[in-house]
Amino acid sequence: MIRGALILALVLTTFVACFVEEIYLALRPLQKGQPAPFTLRAKMPLVMPESESGISQDRPPSDFQTGDVLVPFLKKIDERDQHRVHHFENQREEAVFREAPLVLFVTIWMVVFLGFFLIALPRGGYKRAVSHPLLLVLLILQGLILKPLLLFTAVRVEGLPFALLPLLFIGLNQGRVTALGAFLVGVILAALYIGNSQAILMNFLVAGLTAIMLAPRNLGLRSALLPCLLVGTVHAVFLTLQRADWAAMSQAIHLPEEWNWAAWRSLSANPWLVQCGWAFMAGASSGVLALVLLPVLKAGSTVGSTITLRRFADLDQPLLKKLFAEAPGTYQHSMNVAYLAQAAGDAIGANSLLLRIGAYFHDIGKVQQPEGYIENQRNGVNLHDALDPYESIQIITGHVKQGVLVCRGIRLPATVIDLIQQHHGTQAVDFFLHKALRLNPKQGIRADDFRYPGPKPQSVEAALLMIADAVEASSRSLKAPNRQAFEKLVRLIVVKRIADGQFSECVLDTRDIDAIIRSLVDALEAAFHARIPYPWQQPGPAPTPKSG
Repeated sequence: MIRGALILALVLTTFVACFVEEIYLALRPLQKGQPAPFTLRAKMPLVMPESESGISQDRPPSDFQTGDVLVPFLKKIDERDQHRVHHFENQREEAVFREAPLVLFVTIWMVVFLGFFLIALPRGGYKRAVSHPLLLVLLILQGLILKPLLLFTAVRVEGLPFALLPLLFIGLNQGRVTALGAFLVGVILAALYIGNSQAILMNFLVAGLTAIMLAPRNLGLRSALLPCLLVGTVHAVFLTLQRADWAAMSQAIHLPEEWNWAAWRSLSANPWLVQCGWAFMAGASSGVLALVLLPVLKAGSTVGSTITLRRFADLDQPLLKKLFAEAPGTYQHSMNVAYLAQAAGDAIGANSLLLRIGAYFHDIGKVQQPEGYIENQRNGVNLHDALDPYESIQIITGHVKQGVLVCRGIRLPATVIDLIQQHHGTQAVDFFLHKALRLNPKQGIRADDFRYPGPKPQSVEAALLMIADAVEASSRSLKAPNRQAFEKLVRLIVVKRIADGQFSECVLDTRDIDAIIRSLVDALEAAFHARIPYPWQQPGPAPTPKSG
């Protein structure tokens, strides 16, 4: 629903951005003496013949290239401006009907390409989680920034913040590969309303691809400075080679003997210095806008996901009630895991709300066959005693797949479903592997047949849930639950999963691991706190109180 609305918004935004000037001029023609309501720019090379009224052009006929300003914003329309507007309308009148179907087709096709690209990424082995709605929002945002800059400023096309989109993609942790594919879509869409020009397209590509290579993952004032300067430098070199204005360059290199106002004016009017200045402005403005927008986008994403998640934080959810009624042992285990996971999440700044809800639902698949799991078995009857290890492993690992299907049915957020799918990673179920080896010592037993299907944890939250799940289950078997035993247990579980490569696809550094261990030990110690025995629990007869 949300993705469909964003796709429609992207198509409409791009289409309107392409023809907003023509639509306005058709509805309200500009009158002499009226301030220009927007900056009118040439959308293709504009050849303007001499006016029949004898008005001579202040530029050569072919001087208006794609993106050049014909009439600046708020300038009072004079006879020369009317002449330019008239030729703009003559040029665009037929072009609009010819281009509108093409614009619509290209926009829809680029959306289809983006969807195909994002689907193909994980199939090709790309492991980073990608937010499809976020990419669509950023593509819409690009249009809402670039088009107003074209309409309400006199910024030259070379000075537009072409590197903004890559900086935001990478700053929002979408990855460079994702940024590359989505940026190419953004380039094509922006070229539709900036102007039909190979030079503009090349400008956009050079600046943006440079930003993709150089953009820091953690965008800040200091970390953004050097990449933006390098983007500006590469862009300036490209413009220099593209236009090859060697005379202007040589003039700028030979500095004046005396620095005065006239010398400064001469340098500021030098075409080569002007285009280099616009190139550096494009890099700087991209960095400034990214620094301003990034916190807003992060906050908006957090608020949106929090509102969605809170709908499932209520323990009165019908599915959780069903788990409580049909698999009470699993329900109690899930509540305990939620407590441990949230404690560990708070210790390292992870998403505690996501962890809590992920813990509530992580074993929801067990509700399909609760007696297949030891925490729900009563009277010492274990159905696995009569089953082949291969049958048992299908039941044990099957709760992950069943949980995913059940949670998709109730429209649980994708971030929670990811935790359900990843909370066991690709771990081996050692008990049934060893049972198979014992029962069939001469047969070739494949260890991979006794592993969970995965994938491995792709986020810090998934890794925390994996640890908390194992810690809670293992802590129930401790004969002497004390702090020393808790610490030994937690460290053993963490080290075993690191050795098994379960955390190889998420980012957990040693400081995080140390904080996780300490927080889990503290939480276990609080959960297993000691109590003073009641009198009736003391050995021997309970003392009788004296009367009166």
